[in-house]
Amino acid sequence: DDSEEVTLIAPAAVALRGVGGNSGSSLRRKVLAGLLAAALATAALVLAAKGARWQPRGVAVQKQAADLIFAEELVRDSRVCEWEVIWPTGVHVRNGPSIYTSAIGVKAQKVRMFGQQDGDWVALSKERGFVLIKSGDYVLLERISCPSTAAAPASAAKPVRTEAPRAAPAPTPAPPPAAIAAPKAPAKAARAADERAAAPAKEPKEKHGHLEWEVVSLEPVNLRLEASTSSLILGTKRLGDVVVGTREGGWLRLWHHTGYLPLSLDGVVQLEERPVVYARLSGSTCASAGRSPIKDAAVCEAAATTLDLSNTSVQLAAVSLFEE
Repeated sequence: DDSEEVTLIAPAAVALRGVGGNSGSSLRRKVLAGLLAAALATAALVLAAKGARWQPRGVAVQKQAADLIFAEELVRDSRVCEWEVIWPTGVHVRNGPSIYTSAIGVKAQKVRMFGQQDGDWVALSKERGFVLIKSGDYVLLERISCPSTAAAPASAAKPVRTEAPRAAPAPTPAPPPAAIAAPKAPAKAARAADERAAAPAKEPKEKHGHLEWEVVSLEPVNLRLEASTSSLILGTKRLGDVVVGTREGGWLRLWHHTGYLPLSLDGVVQLEERPVVYARLSGSTCASAGRSPIKDAAVCEAAATTLDLSNTSVQLAAVSLFEE
């Protein structure tokens, strides 16, 4: 390429030497300016032609680099899976991986999303928030598919296209045990609703085996990891504290929390059931209806589940039918 430029500029140098020997300084300056202008214009045309000729190679290199970058991103995001909401009433999107964090949105049944599993939660990848995978025996989300990490290196070695949505779909993994049990949840929820409808209006009813309990012991009650007085102590509950759980022998297994509380200890009653029924008020306040609002977060969550309001905001004000 440099030889072409020398060939074009060399005649101008020879001509200048010839003119310098036969003419005055004024004529030499004019001829010099003209020849230099012509040489520079010709060189610019040659460089422009080269640029046009090189451009396709540059585009090909850029496309190959884009393919490699896409393959690298696919490997890095291999833990991000696609999930689908299978719970009939939908699920909350929460600000953190806990049912006690604020709800920032709702995902309806059959809605799909992308996220990475974090324990019993899915951390959404394309938006902010966390979604609970299952609650107790009830499955809320089903994993649909995950990217194949084995297919990524092949894409990097022989790039074909850069459009991520058109990439070959990864093989669907075998459904987890929780997903296989998912179809049973709606049937259980329907049976629970029928039992609730057939019960007397003010009869305390359990939802999924859960009831409210209140600490009546004057001394703090130890919350233990297992249903044993020798098990690890996780914390304490004090007089007047309200918990929600299921009776298992002489112990109460907490709902949405880890741990067990003794119903009695050395013949002294530690916990008592609270005779309450929940209701949803529309167009009125608790004070005008003569009812008491729920102030405890765990109890409020249980009430929302009892009323099948798990896909709505707590601002719907589930309340107790009894004054307390």
